[in-house]
Amino acid sequence: MLDLAGWGGGTEGGVVFAERVRWNGVVVEVAGPDPEPADDRPPVVLLHGGCHGAWCWRQWSSVLAAAGWRTYAPNWFGRFGSAPVADALGRSLRSVADAGGELSRVLDRLRRPAVLIGHSMGGFACLDWACRHGNVAALVLVAPVVPRGFGAEPIPVRPRPDRLWRPPDVSTATSMFFDHLDLDDDAGRATARAWARTLVGESPVAVLDAVRFRLPVDVDPLRCPVRIVAGERDPLVPVSALRELADHVGAHLNVLDCGHGIPLLPGTAAAEATAAWLNEQC
Repeated sequence: MLDLAGWGGGTEGGVVFAERVRWNGVVVEVAGPDPEPADDRPPVVLLHGGCHGAWCWRQWSSVLAAAGWRTYAPNWFGRFGSAPVADALGRSLRSVADAGGELSRVLDRLRRPAVLIGHSMGGFACLDWACRHGNVAALVLVAPVVPRGFGAEPIPVRPRPDRLWRPPDVSTATSMFFDHLDLDDDAGRATARAWARTLVGESPVAVLDAVRFRLPVDVDPLRCPVRIVAGERDPLVPVSALRELADHVGAHLNVLDCGHGIPLLPGTAAAEATAAWLNEQC
């Protein structure tokens, strides 16, 4: 399990900067002000993408906490202390948003409409949940896997069906997930290696769901405010597909000069812009 050291664990002035809880088998990293009984500000759930864990949201959690938002970042099943997956090889990406999945267990515990923020596969799961179940205060999709029919061409990845899809090597992981790092720089190379060591294997079914953009979602029932954050140089989810999705659901689209790994970008601009948008919408 990752150590929270360096992320400011503890409480100061009623603000919990880092806390790890376990809710019905899901390990959740919590940050932000302690909730007040009369507080009408919704909780924020940050859902990571494939191969990652809640650790990738720590910068965003810190920014949102400083802006007064209480954040909850769950780890998917099978990683960083969350419960094992019964069918690790056959698990679909849609399972994250199914009854009994990670999202439902966290939202059941919160017992109120939440802001859902999801990255990549987690973005698809948040969109899927909001469209199928509703009761969402706002939705922020960060370089999300798009549903079938939104113009994304399949990516030629062919995972073996009899084993987990192994995380890529440092060079490939950098190009896919943290392309802002310079592997010719000692500090950049060290960070890339550290992050690559935290990546975990994924179900081959979920990987195919994501890289072939094959899962349909009826987005027409979506009623909450939606913000989509895209990377202009994203090698996995093209901006054109996210622009098409944004137009269809009436979302605010923010295109950044970066690749796919938006939660890990240096600086706090993307998180701060999202916090400002939430302040306007919620």
